[in-house]
Amino acid sequence: MRLNRTAGLPPAPLVHMRGALVVEPIPSIRLERLLAEAERSRPELAESRAALLESQRLHAQARAEARPDLVFGPRVRDDLGPVGDRVGARIAMDVPVFDRNQGRITERAAMVRTQGAILDLTQVNTLSDVAAAYVELQDAQTRLDFHSLHVQPIVEQTEAAIRSADADKVLAPDQISELLEQVVRMRVEELELRYLHTRLRTRLEILLGCPLEDLHEAG
Repeated sequence: MRLNRTAGLPPAPLVHMRGALVVEPIPSIRLERLLAEAERSRPELAESRAALLESQRLHAQARAEARPDLVFGPRVRDDLGPVGDRVGARIAMDVPVFDRNQGRITERAAMVRTQGAILDLTQVNTLSDVAAAYVELQDAQTRLDFHSLHVQPIVEQTEAAIRSADADKVLAPDQISELLEQVVRMRVEELELRYLHTRLRTRLEILLGCPLEDLHEAG
């Protein structure tokens, strides 16, 4: 529905779900393993590394071109004999004599430093995104575990008490309504946690380019 609104398309029909939104617990993965995988697989890091290598190549080329442009040709002539043979040579080079392509070398060196800074920034941003998504996913997993261990039993007991035949004898109608409202609120909170967990897991797997199970390390 959000995608249709963004693209200006007619509203999509509502999707009806049967069953529960299954949450797959995250496997045990060290953060260093995640960051190493992100550093290996993220395309923006590969692009920044390629740009840095290209700037380094251009810098090396500029340093290799730092030599005088010598031109040999006839300039000073002298007669060798009565037959009219002549010999002469000219050496010419660009002015100033001490221009060793320093301008181009300095420009390429600045480009190398710039591309290196861009690579560092890209690396920090990319790895920070992965680390933040993983921390959020772990937090959602912890909250879900707490909900399943402590909240879910209370919800089930409350629902069973409301459905019992003696509920209307023990509880007033307003009390039953209040309990039902609390049960629904806790059910909605659990569903939001399941949705958050699924969304964060999907985002993290997209950033890494592989399922989390592929990064699980035994022990």
